[in-house]
Amino acid sequence: VPDQVRRASAVAVVSEATRQDVLERLDVEPSRVHLVRNGVEERFFTRAPLTSSERASVGVPDSYLLMVGTLEPRKNHLNVFRALQLLTPSMRLPLVVAGRRGWSDDAILAAAEPLTVDGRVMLTEYVPDDLLPALYTCASAIIYPSWTEGFGLPVLEGLAAGVPVVTSLAPSLKEVGGDQVVYAEAGSPESIAEAIQTALGTEDEHAICRRQERARQFSWHESGKQ
Repeated sequence: VPDQVRRASAVAVVSEATRQDVLERLDVEPSRVHLVRNGVEERFFTRAPLTSSERASVGVPDSYLLMVGTLEPRKNHLNVFRALQLLTPSMRLPLVVAGRRGWSDDAILAAAEPLTVDGRVMLTEYVPDDLLPALYTCASAIIYPSWTEGFGLPVLEGLAAGVPVVTSLAPSLKEVGGDQVVYAEAGSPESIAEAIQTALGTEDEHAICRRQERARQFSWHESGKQ
């Protein structure tokens, strides 16, 4: 990446947090670094639920929490698993983890194993791309408290679907979520559990509209124009 940046006439970054990282770490002139945020596809706004056959093919229950992303330490699965065990009994929904195996995932799989036996965690691995919007729509909440992100597309996709979102205080995720998500300390299972319980109590039609309005601020069309 440093060599590519040195040779580039312009560098596009997807968040202000990434822009600051590039400026600080790669010693690039600020005039060459341009903020072009990611957008979200229109299909995520449709709120069409999973059909019974689609639900069976993915293997998800009627009610669930959803975590989308590769299995890797940066996504903070371990603290999410710990948080699940701190939820009050009435809010102990199973967690569906939609994502392929990644790097250094042995500890994640080991921690997930007893929870999968108990039905508390469901590892779906790959989910067909055309099912993702409905998978978001049917979730009770999106859980995404990463340690760090360049942007955090699942947060935006969750907002577009109108679903409550729990994420971390990482700068890029705050840029995406604004005041329409519930924030948690990435290093605290207690904070994540509290945020999940708060998110599960914020479901109403007005909240759905506010989340989708937030997501409308991120457009691939505008990104293309920039």
